[in-house]
Amino acid sequence: MGIAELVKLEKTDRKAYEESLKKHRDLKNVMDTQRREGYELGMEKGMEKGMEKTAISLFKKGIGIQIISEATELSENDLLKLFRREGLI
Repeated sequence: MGIAELVKLEKTDRKAYEESLKKHRDLKNVMDTQRREGYELGMEKGMEKGMEKTAISLFKKGIGIQIISEATELSENDLLKLFRREGLI
């Protein structure tokens, strides 16, 4: 709706329009925030999976857990859990 049309509206109609517009903008902001947070969470999970795959690959090549921990920034305890889950130990 253009400014000229908005000015022609009755006061109650204009207020209803402005409230509707505010609700629309609020909803859009919420959706944009959720989308951004979902993207960030997905990236985080993807990086985590990548580190796990790297850790498994290194372990299969005989690299020690301490070195794998330093390289992947996964704790030694988490690596042991991962390797057990994957049936490597």
